[in-house]
Amino acid sequence: MAMTPEQMVAFHRQSAEDSLLALQTPQVASDQYLSLLNIQLAFKGYLMEGLISWRIDFASPMQPMANALRVLREGIGVLQASGLRIGADDLPIQYAAIVAFLLNEEPVLAGSPRDELRADSQLDWLLASGLHGEWDEASWGKALDQLRKINRSQLAVDTYSTYRKLLLQEAATEELVEQACSLFGKRASSAFYGGGDQTEGGYDDNKVTVDYRLAAILKRISYQGNVVHMWRWG
Repeated sequence: MAMTPEQMVAFHRQSAEDSLLALQTPQVASDQYLSLLNIQLAFKGYLMEGLISWRIDFASPMQPMANALRVLREGIGVLQASGLRIGADDLPIQYAAIVAFLLNEEPVLAGSPRDELRADSQLDWLLASGLHGEWDEASWGKALDQLRKINRSQLAVDTYSTYRKLLLQEAATEELVEQACSLFGKRASSAFYGGGDQTEGGYDDNKVTVDYRLAAILKRISYQGNVVHMWRWG
């Protein structure tokens, strides 16, 4: 039997807590790969807890999303203290920076790894920088061109193009918000998003998650409308 959304919230919270416990075991703590994996899983678990709670209006997403940031900050600190160089794709730093904007926190930083990332992750990094006040038009265009070359990526191309227009307010806001919401809904049938992380809202996760990137942009431009992807806390 499929889980209810409320059960999903509990499941993802427990998954995050299990990964945190695993990090404390000698076997995981002494293994770089396992440490990185469990930090990733804990971040994802808490973020999913927040996104589902947000979508179904179950509870405020602030605490689980703050927990996701805390896990990443503390994990980076421990790994750097041990002398490990954290690569661009080792941890979801770019996603955390977007979450940090929603929570009025400083972005989670660990080097400047944009060039090593896949095109959509590069765009997330650049979007996060834009939210925090630094926009790089040339790099955005280059990353978007790279995204176009990825198989079945047109929905993602349209989505990031809409993000940019909204953030830079290059067209009528209401029309762009409606377009962005519609594009998120299309992820339910998108192989590109369905093959990604659950936090992307692909396939069945579409109906129980929200577009937190869009929410961050709407917060940045002080949007006053009322859509499910609006950030309403703090």
